[in-house]
Amino acid sequence: MAEKGVKVFGMWASPMVIRVEWALRLKGVAYEYIDEDLGNKSDALLRYNPVTKKVPVLVHDGEPIAESAIIVEYIDEVWKDGYTIMPADPYERAQARFWAKYADEKCNAAIFPVFTATGEAQSKVVHEAQQCLKTLEKALEGKKFFGGDAFGYLDIVVGWYAHWLPIIEEVSGVSIVTEEELPLMKAWFDQILAVDVVKETLPPRDNTSRKTLIYTGSRAQGQGALVPVGNTNRYQRFPPTAGNLPESLPRQRIEVLGFLEGFRDIGLFHIASMHQKRVWV
Repeated sequence: MAEKGVKVFGMWASPMVIRVEWALRLKGVAYEYIDEDLGNKSDALLRYNPVTKKVPVLVHDGEPIAESAIIVEYIDEVWKDGYTIMPADPYERAQARFWAKYADEKCNAAIFPVFTATGEAQSKVVHEAQQCLKTLEKALEGKKFFGGDAFGYLDIVVGWYAHWLPIIEEVSGVSIVTEEELPLMKAWFDQILAVDVVKETLPPRDNTSRKTLIYTGSRAQGQGALVPVGNTNRYQRFPPTAGNLPESLPRQRIEVLGFLEGFRDIGLFHIASMHQKRVWV
């Protein structure tokens, strides 16, 4: 049974949701996970987050908390025993929050155009993404993790890069995080992917494996397909916004499609719509 009625409303491919799951698992807090269909949001999600209507939402003792970075801090403050997520020193906490805000507002905005650009424009946006990540990389100097020797708050906030950037690179046909351009971040990727809570929650990435899309009986009505997702053993209804469903897709493409669908929920409709069509075929 979930501890004190802890629930997480999420979406399987959302990097924002994974932050909350990592924090809860680091603290050893049991929780119920509710996977949302972002094209048909549940009454419960809309009731718990009527303002932004987004995932993730943490519900603790019936009280909802929204926005992933805020939720992570809440988890660290409420469950004080055991693993510590936020730095103990006030200055270091402020620095962690600064870099988290920088990553969310600057780096994410620099990374997403890699999906949409082509030719010379793509080379330009790749360079811009690298420059942004180089600035963030300065916070890694002399450290194993952004949090020092241990996986901490900033690692939770930007840890999704370690899984998703290589997939973005592969689908877009570019190289962003390389040993030549971003050696510290490249090494940090390996550290992140070796963390137990990360391994437990991310869909396994296998270049050769393929996932079969399981059709629903209501496909003609546009209700989508069920996608079996990795070791989380979840089945998410995926909206067929990009046209007819193929019989199978490489795992990476399924993940990117879900990833893009997640960003519809935070207002990046143009990126989701444009690139679901590109990734689908």
